[in-house]
Amino acid sequence: MNTFDDRLSLLMDYCKNDVVFQVIDNQLTNIDCIDFDTWYSERKSTMGGMVGSGQLVFPTNLDQRLSLMYQLLCRINSGEIDLIDFSHTFFATGDSRIDSLIYAFNDAIVEPLSRELSYRFEEIEETLPENQRDTVPLANIQVIHNAHNVIQQSAVGSDISQTAAIEKNDELEKLFKNLKEEIGKVVEDKEKERESMEVAESAQSLVLAEPPKPMAAKVLLNTLPPLGNIGSIVSAILSSLALMG
Repeated sequence: MNTFDDRLSLLMDYCKNDVVFQVIDNQLTNIDCIDFDTWYSERKSTMGGMVGSGQLVFPTNLDQRLSLMYQLLCRINSGEIDLIDFSHTFFATGDSRIDSLIYAFNDAIVEPLSRELSYRFEEIEETLPENQRDTVPLANIQVIHNAHNVIQQSAVGSDISQTAAIEKNDELEKLFKNLKEEIGKVVEDKEKERESMEVAESAQSLVLAEPPKPMAAKVLLNTLPPLGNIGSIVSAILSSLALMG
């Protein structure tokens, strides 16, 4: 209990300010389909009349699970969530010592988070060049592959240089949404509509893949029928893809 706050503060300061780990922090806090406040409110509401009776249930999807655990650490470090109150809600430790609550918290949150991240870091290490002076795009540092932001930066050995800003996928996602809506409107044949929808979905998946495959996506998009505004939307998407290389 005498060191937990200090160690957590040191850890989170590193996660938020280290140039490389900022990329990972961004992925963990911006994952799709995760609303931390809603999840936490639902979990808190499960507490009954006894200490530790709250049901601390995380999603089975590992990406979502990691995101919630990491964001929980962020909220506790910032003071938005009180560690002792959290532990009293979800952990029945058998005694009232603060150390016991901290051990329970570390066992349920910190250790699983650390363990799973270590596996993902090992996978990243295996893809890095042996020569430590080689340039490594920070876009390759991916622990979450469907996070909201796309990272376009680079790292050189131990000297990290940011060569581009973080860019959101909002515009591209909006274009694909418009494309699918337009297909639904103008393609009258149901079978052709289904096929066109599959083409659009496949192209979007290729764009969002890690690494992205813009050329393959372009080939697919060019097979769509030139009906209604499909052609103009595809042109807008292809212009965006051209920036990806």
